[in-house]
Amino acid sequence: LLYCIHNHHIIIIMDTVNYPVKIQALLDYLADQNYSATYVSVFKNECVRVIDYLSGHDTLEDYLPSYANRHGAEPLPYRVRVFRHIRSYLEHGRLPSRRHPLPQRDSCYGMLPAAGRILVDSYIACCGSGWSFSTAKKTGQAVSAFLLHLQRLCKDPSAVTEEDVWAFFYDSGKDKVLRGRFFSCCIRRFLRWAGSEPGGDCYRRILPMIPQMKHTHKVSDSLSADEDSRLQSYILGEDCRLSLRDRAIVTVARFCGLRACDIAALRMSDIDLGRSRLCVRQRKTGVLLEQALRPVVGNAVCRYVMEERPVSDLPELFLVDEREVRPLACSSVGEVCDRAYRLAGIRQDGRRRGSHLLRHRFAQALVESGACDAAAMRLLGHSSPSSLNVYLETDLARLRDCALSISSFSIGKEVLR
Repeated sequence: LLYCIHNHHIIIIMDTVNYPVKIQALLDYLADQNYSATYVSVFKNECVRVIDYLSGHDTLEDYLPSYANRHGAEPLPYRVRVFRHIRSYLEHGRLPSRRHPLPQRDSCYGMLPAAGRILVDSYIACCGSGWSFSTAKKTGQAVSAFLLHLQRLCKDPSAVTEEDVWAFFYDSGKDKVLRGRFFSCCIRRFLRWAGSEPGGDCYRRILPMIPQMKHTHKVSDSLSADEDSRLQSYILGEDCRLSLRDRAIVTVARFCGLRACDIAALRMSDIDLGRSRLCVRQRKTGVLLEQALRPVVGNAVCRYVMEERPVSDLPELFLVDEREVRPLACSSVGEVCDRAYRLAGIRQDGRRRGSHLLRHRFAQALVESGACDAAAMRLLGHSSPSSLNVYLETDLARLRDCALSISSFSIGKEVLR
């Protein structure tokens, strides 16, 4: 950036030589941060106009005042907002999220030598065919961190000691656990695979040295039957003060058990009223989820679309109509659910709230009604049976059936006091 003084004001003159590179970096950032295609398209169109303007001007000072003369109409509010984001980025490096770009840290994978990266890639390609993208990414990061730790010890894998391995998991000086059970399990699986490959003797030798990390256990909070009944009575009642959109969002979250990201990404085409089916590709796992569309959900969605949804060509189902029509943000789904809790008079004591509480209640209702594991997994979109454990642990009726009576044991009453 170049600076000059004109009429006692500092004016920033853009360095247009690197302008295309800067614009492309901005558009890449928007795409990487999962901004909607419509939002990115608006940015791209405005960037074209800005580039054209800068071809004959040194600054963007008069861009908005002369907008009507160039295009025959005043800029719409959303174009003004987008332009200000673009200008802020070009002049100050401030991204649309209002944060300066953070320095990129070298990942453990990137700091590995070529042989180490090939080993990690081979493991993911061989064993990760059924994994989701996030699982493959986290596993690769864990394995890369362990291999980088061994590399920094400047030791051949055949000379690594148990103390070296434990230093990856514990800080003995501070008596602190550095990495937990997830890392331990990932590294064990990797070492088993690597030990079965040709020349993997050194990895088979390291495998017994990996510590058995403690499995931290926490029973998730969930809606009680009374809270669930009060919430349903409110959102389905005539006295509900939620908008039709918010009422439909809470209804989908409760009776379909979708995650917040999937609710925000729901499209009009995902709901087939003719077949009474709901079909959505899950954002977290990429697994296709298909459910029967219950009447209570279909009625809430239809009423919102017919009476309240803004007229728009956007494919998303839930829209925001403020200064401009745009898709609902993922974070707004939790805010809508919290508003429903407050109006229904539940969850006002500081306990857990948010949209995932309704997904948990949906799963808990499946378990309590006697649904088999395969059906519950299909309706929730899970691919692993172990994913149901968190819901089974809140089924108190089944847990009581599993409990053993101590009446047949010769234990003195004083022991139980």
